[in-house]
Amino acid sequence: MNKKIRLFVVAGLAFFPLLVSSGHASGAVKQTVTWTVIGDCVDLYDEYQTEYVVYEGDDCYFKATVKPAKPFRTIALQWYSDDDGKWYKDSEIKTNRNGIAYLEIDMYDSDGYFYDGSYTYRLGMARLGGSAAKLSKNFTITFIPS
Repeated sequence: MNKKIRLFVVAGLAFFPLLVSSGHASGAVKQTVTWTVIGDCVDLYDEYQTEYVVYEGDDCYFKATVKPAKPFRTIALQWYSDDDGKWYKDSEIKTNRNGIAYLEIDMYDSDGYFYDGSYTYRLGMARLGGSAAKLSKNFTITFIPS
């Protein structure tokens, strides 16, 4: 084998582990997410974060904090339909450069009337590359019109 080919093979073998591992799990950062409610929502059971009351005119929203902040993640507020047993997006947003996302609750129906009744919600962080999706516990929001 001539010298040039031998040098090429040796150099290639030296860099082979770098080539194989360079694309492996590059986006799979271990991230944690915490959820909190902010605003005028009344948390009936502070320690459980499972039941909230919202009165018409209240300002109620949720905050998701993802650490580390990058890669950016998509956070969604979802509601459960008793009619068909499926979850639907109420709102969705990407985290900012600090890993924070604020999600507002849609409190009015398509006709412009304030919701009246209790609905089941959850917050979710979408899957990204090798990073798993995460869901909050389900919680209930009771809307009380004025």
